[in-house]
Amino acid sequence: MYRKRFLKLKLIIVSVFICFILICCSSSQGINPDIQKQLASVAMSSSETESFTALLLLSNLALKPEIIQKIEGAYEKENDPTRKLFILYVLSKRTQERKYIDNFIALYPSGEKQNQLIDIIRNKTNYISISSPLQNLLAIYAKNDREALKKLLSGYQYADGADLEILEQQIKDIYAENESLFLQVIREENIKFSEIGIQ
Repeated sequence: MYRKRFLKLKLIIVSVFICFILICCSSSQGINPDIQKQLASVAMSSSETESFTALLLLSNLALKPEIIQKIEGAYEKENDPTRKLFILYVLSKRTQERKYIDNFIALYPSGEKQNQLIDIIRNKTNYISISSPLQNLLAIYAKNDREALKKLLSGYQYADGADLEILEQQIKDIYAENESLFLQVIREENIKFSEIGIQ
């Protein structure tokens, strides 16, 4: 109960933060068209909190080609796997190019390391979300991609609380939408239904 109240409060704070950004970026002629450029500049900065937050915000905008090129350039130069994953999240979501989707799935952590990613989103960004936006995208790809599904399933035994509930629902949705792929993957991985919350 306290966790839900905390998440609602966090959601309100993020909404206020986004409104503040939009107001700060506005001019006398309306919203500044360079907000994407400003967010992209922040995304390439050295501060993890600001960078990760800006990348998550950019993933929800219709990006101009020049902004996508700037993000692609940052992806090519980036060596840090976590920052690279966040950049891939934006590129795969905004471009839907197969190379970025495949690289996002390949770089996405397996098993217990998924908790570290959720921790980064909750504690090292100013982005408020009940669930991990990166996990949500992985779950979308897992409906038709066996590697994405394997990665998603690998985190089940390490999830708890609200994260476990969200993951269980994602798994059930995938099972309902693509039963044949789901059954193939759990056979390959030697996973029982009871081990992933399906009765």
